Amino acid sequence: MLYRLVLIMIILMATCLSALGDENATNPSITITDVSPQIDSTLIGKTTDFTINVNYDLMDNDYGKILLSIDEYTTGSADQVYTIFQGDLSKGSHVFKINKLLGNDWKNAYVSATLYTAKKDNPLPAEYSAFDYRQFPVEANPSKSVILDMCSLPSAQGWKYMSVGNSVPENSVFSLQNLDQGCILHQDSMGVGQANQGNNGYKINNVVDPSKPFVLKVRARVLAEEGDTNKNHFGFGFEVCTGAEAFAIMIGPSEIQALDNENRILSTSIDNTKFHDYQLEGTPGVGYKLYVDNDLVAMGAARVMECDNSLYLGDGTGGTNAKADIASFELIQSEEKDVSTTNQVPTTISGHWKGKLYQFGPTYLWRTYPFSMDLSQNGSQIFGTSRIELGDYYAVMKLSGSISDGVISYNDSSFLEKNEASDWYFVLGNADLNFVNTSPPVLEGPWTGPGNCWPGSIFLMKQ
Repeated sequence: MLYRLVLIMIILMATCLSALGDENATNPSITITDVSPQIDSTLIGKTTDFTINVNYDLMDNDYGKILLSIDEYTTGSADQVYTIFQGDLSKGSHVFKINKLLGNDWKNAYVSATLYTAKKDNPLPAEYSAFDYRQFPVEANPSKSVILDMCSLPSAQGWKYMSVGNSVPENSVFSLQNLDQGCILHQDSMGVGQANQGNNGYKINNVVDPSKPFVLKVRARVLAEEGDTNKNHFGFGFEVCTGAEAFAIMIGPSEIQALDNENRILSTSIDNTKFHDYQLEGTPGVGYKLYVDNDLVAMGAARVMECDNSLYLGDGTGGTNAKADIASFELIQSEEKDVSTTNQVPTTISGHWKGKLYQFGPTYLWRTYPFSMDLSQNGSQIFGTSRIELGDYYAVMKLSGSISDGVISYNDSSFLEKNEASDWYFVLGNADLNFVNTSPPVLEGPWTGPGNCWPGSIFLMKQ
């Protein structure tokens, strides 16, 4: 009896273990194996780039899908979806790349991966098959920022939709879509008609601090444009207005243009039909720098003009129209310090510098002059010459000054040479130029002259 009882117990235990083993063998799994940013890092409440690698195993199921979410809670809605089709390998990995706005009031950010599986000819169940997550602490962003959530229209976030020169409603130009990168704002102003003065876009007032530098980050692509596109790519762009200056970048499928005092074409070598990160850095009263995918593309002066203190995004003219996708939009202004790359102390500024000198009228650019400087540095002291030109007229000035905390302050002391017109004359001036540690290095900043001479800005690149 005892032998038979022990034998029965052994058989039952083996049966239970076998059943348990079969259940585990058919249980799907998903694991987040790698995340960027690093798991042990603290994130800031702003737009953040995530790269997430997940491994999955459908086991004996035939198909499935993975929902990837980045949210304040583990129950957030999906930011991206990856489908595993019938006939695909049941075991594999996938990399998600997501540009996500983290709320400034979030305490944590959860990266969650949810796997749903089913057998052939069966629908996916409502209950998930496997789940995994990673947690990041989040701190408030110390900088003043304006961030658009691309999962809702700007008009639902305090922005005003504007249609000037036409009566096309918002939902005929802008819509929300979901791509692999997540939510995007889609613009399609193609076919809204042509007008010399007109636009279809979004504007928000009184959000720019004109006393501080700014960084505007926009991730976007421009798929097509129509109209008079010869040096007019205003069918899509973005703008920062301080009230006295306008910093604006306009983008076509193959060219980038500035709304500066010359409406310059800044680039013709970038395929803007693909998503890029456009970063506009501006310093009121000084100028701007444009980076594309972290590469410096151009710099120059803002357009001097009276404008509302505002941000603008969308179609900026009636002369051209465009089709574009916007994945992110963020304005940053530091409450404590300059958010740009200026004021980095150089090892030496000795050498030849070449660029332009801008002279502004009360509300407009009056003249642009070719301008150059030959500088020598001895410790904190600066010596050298500057040269200004206007057609056949020119002047060469002797200068001296000093450098401190990356700012060069100098004064012209005398003319060494000059050839000027009979009805106007060159003047001796002074300037405070910021050293910008780019490649090549840049000097930029305001200059002033004597008396009622209109002031301006200087932009020089080291040769």
